[in-house]
Amino acid sequence: MRRLAVLLLAVAWGCSSVDVGGLAESFGAGDIEGVREQLRDLAQQDEADAHLWLMNRAVVDLASGDPPAGIGALRRARDRLDELRSRSYPGWIEAMLSDDRALVYEGADYEHVLVRAYLALLDLACRQGDVIAYLNQMLQRQVDLREGFVTDDGQKPKLAEKSAAIGNWLLAAVEADDPTRRDVVARQLATVLEHEPACRLARVEAERFRREGLCRPGHGVVQVVAMVGLGPYRVARDEPVSSLVLDIAHRVYNARRDRVAIPLNAVSQVQIAGLVLRSDNPEAAWVEVGAVRQTTEVITSVDRLAQAEFDAMRTQMVVRAVVRRIFKLASAELGKSLTERKASPQQTPPAATQGDKRVVRKPETAAEKKKREEEERRQRKKEQQNQVNSFLWDALAWIWVALEDADTRCWALLPASFQAARLELPEGEHEVSVRAAVGGAAVGAEQRVRVRVRAGHTTFVVAQVPSRQGGPPPVTSDPAGVGVRSSDDP
Repeated sequence: MRRLAVLLLAVAWGCSSVDVGGLAESFGAGDIEGVREQLRDLAQQDEADAHLWLMNRAVVDLASGDPPAGIGALRRARDRLDELRSRSYPGWIEAMLSDDRALVYEGADYEHVLVRAYLALLDLACRQGDVIAYLNQMLQRQVDLREGFVTDDGQKPKLAEKSAAIGNWLLAAVEADDPTRRDVVARQLATVLEHEPACRLARVEAERFRREGLCRPGHGVVQVVAMVGLGPYRVARDEPVSSLVLDIAHRVYNARRDRVAIPLNAVSQVQIAGLVLRSDNPEAAWVEVGAVRQTTEVITSVDRLAQAEFDAMRTQMVVRAVVRRIFKLASAELGKSLTERKASPQQTPPAATQGDKRVVRKPETAAEKKKREEEERRQRKKEQQNQVNSFLWDALAWIWVALEDADTRCWALLPASFQAARLELPEGEHEVSVRAAVGGAAVGAEQRVRVRVRAGHTTFVVAQVPSRQGGPPPVTSDPAGVGVRSSDDP
């Protein structure tokens, strides 16, 4: 028991949670280098979850104006996430001794999808040429994740979830430069509207593109893609356990373990990682180019994706926590039975009878009395030891359960939404200004980037607006004054 207690304390000590919400708030406040240092330390201290910190670091790399470094980090993280999800066994069983923090972080579905969206955006910012491959990976990954999740009762609750339309929007924007790909552009814009029917920008652009194509002669397009606000994060919260969840948990547990009687009233609530959506985010990005002014519109709400996945997985999260609780209570009951010392029944010399005549035994001798008293002392000692053992196992079970904590790890630096604005501008150099927007008005600090617009082509501007204060300078696929190319260049 002492060894088990030490093991439990060691596991709990090694599973401390990181304040991911605070990490994101530091990023939103503009402490880019401070966040970079924290992420570097976390990657060194927590090698098993290095891919998670690489995902967060890639956002900082973009903010620092170094998209190629971010691409390298995200490619490693993407490959590691895919490797973890391809494991054939139910990994959560590994966490029975403690909680889900003992597992390597496998990533939420929307994180698996958006790691590819970020790869595409960073590729657009530095033109490495793999953007279409990343976007096709993203679209396929969404289908695989929805189809691949099956609950214990054979249901596929993720099939009803909508996709991240930012992938379709970017694919349409990239393909629009090629006049032979008009059918692809139309199909991708229609898919954006399927998943984001309230997106006015996609509806207007679908109709305009059908009539006019990419743009007017002598003009080019500036596609501003803005990551607006700070995304959702997780915090520990208590969740009540319904009788339905308890029944599912018992069936799951009994399918894998021997049946053990468990006091059901001991599992009235469990702790899970609840989702927190921020209410103080900017609503959009304000974009100005000379006299042209626009606000971005939501193409994909990360908040919505995360909430939809949480709603679909909520019951499963509670079931897992209940099964883990049952395992711990059952283990304590088993330990209690194994350490229980069997007490011999007290031997009381019965009165003997012979016919109708009562026969009284001879008084016990001193030696017999001493032997009887010694046996009674041994029995009392065994009973006392059993009581002590029972108390210790109950205490150990209570400590074991109390050491549980929710797994609050997540991609903390994701935005609340991916938004876009389309500007058609004359060929030449232009200065693009980006600010946070609230209530249709510009707020916070202004950040600028000079771009070169080529006739008949699309220039991308990738902006981060994590808070109402603003964000880092945007990056562009065609910076002004760098490698002047003719309008016929691809």
